Amino acid sequence: MVLLVEGLLPSYERLKEIRASDGQHISIIKGRQQFEDFTSALWRAYKTLMPKASILLGFDLGFLFQEEPGFEKGAIAFKTAHPSQTTLIDYLRIQRANWQQQLKVFRNEFIEHRTADREKFSDYYKPETAELLFEAVWRTMADLFAVFISSHFNGPFTIEEIPSAERDPTHPRRFRWVLQRVTMSKTDS
Repeated sequence: MVLLVEGLLPSYERLKEIRASDGQHISIIKGRQQFEDFTSALWRAYKTLMPKASILLGFDLGFLFQEEPGFEKGAIAFKTAHPSQTTLIDYLRIQRANWQQQLKVFRNEFIEHRTADREKFSDYYKPETAELLFEAVWRTMADLFAVFISSHFNGPFTIEEIPSAERDPTHPRRFRWVLQRVTMSKTDS
């Protein structure tokens, strides 16, 4: 709940401000601040709150935010601790390469510490980039939490992703509960 209320909702509110300001005449300073506030809120949801929620589900993702050697060491430990979830490491590598590391650099090196030039991050001040980042962060968390939660089910119920073609556009759920078919042998009946 904290992840949602203190993480995703504040970043979504900042995204709504960016959407509302798009095409409007606002000061450069206010415009930049909207994107920087959005990025800070989004990074807090992902980097600070998501790992805490993951630990509550039995999965330590702290290694995800380490430099490459620390990530690789943590990946090995994660695979050892969770041998049935080893494909998650490949998924996390993709997220790191596609958006996570660049978002981290923008947030840490520019927004927080101003050790880099703003021009290096000009794309992060575009509404379409904010939309893509929000989408990437919440989808990554949803993917991870679905796996983490379903790993605790030992019975016939599990969670699966609904194929895109089967999703109801009026009720856009991404996952569903599934009762796995239990087959009995003739000697069981």
